[in-house]
Amino acid sequence: MLALLVNALLAFSATGRRAKFDAMVASVTLSPRAIEFIDSEKQRLLFKGVLAASEQPMVVNAFAIVYEDLGPVRVAGDLIAKQLSKVATSANERAAASGDVAALSALAASRNLFRLVDSDASGSLDRDELLRSPVLLDRIRAEGESDQAAVERFMSSADTDDDGQVSFVEFASAAASEPGLQMVDDADGADSQAAAALASARALFDCLDSDASGSLTRAELLRSPSLLALVRHDGEDDESAVKRFMSSA
Repeated sequence: MLALLVNALLAFSATGRRAKFDAMVASVTLSPRAIEFIDSEKQRLLFKGVLAASEQPMVVNAFAIVYEDLGPVRVAGDLIAKQLSKVATSANERAAASGDVAALSALAASRNLFRLVDSDASGSLDRDELLRSPVLLDRIRAEGESDQAAVERFMSSADTDDDGQVSFVEFASAAASEPGLQMVDDADGADSQAAAALASARALFDCLDSDASGSLTRAELLRSPSLLALVRHDGEDDESAVKRFMSSA
């Protein structure tokens, strides 16, 4: 009788832990669209991994077993999930507040442009980075306006929290009021997706083409940490990645 009671208690405890695990996973599982509203590149990659894992029942069950059986894993998992759930809630709120405006179709293009201007890969843009980007200046500068004035005007509208930095979410929001940063037309369906892809590639190319020659050299490719991160394979050095990319292009 005692053994039966112990087994029943253990089964009840395991069921409760599984329910807690499932709730924890649900709290940190975001849609691809919501993930784009997270500022941190590392956190975006983490949430993309969670989303991919959540779509594989065998993976979820494997993690659930570890969570249920190992106390230290449960403690660590609970702490991490608590922090990530705050990020997830904020991302969902930002995505919901954005609505279905046309500018969202250019989110991927804006992300690429943002990464290239963000020369120190800090996840935010400062005045110096904006001033060092001829292509961005061409997009935001009004007729007869100096570079400094254009950057100050853009910062005043984009830097909503007045911290002297422009996060990607702030950048994407400001793009809605900057005609030069609205990189996708009003086409629908497949045409809109094609336009977004083309605009993304154009923004990427223009930012890499530092001398505005209309073509990219090996030196220009090697000077772009963001592009190198996109094209470099695991274990591959920068020179090899650029050589491979140039040979395929």
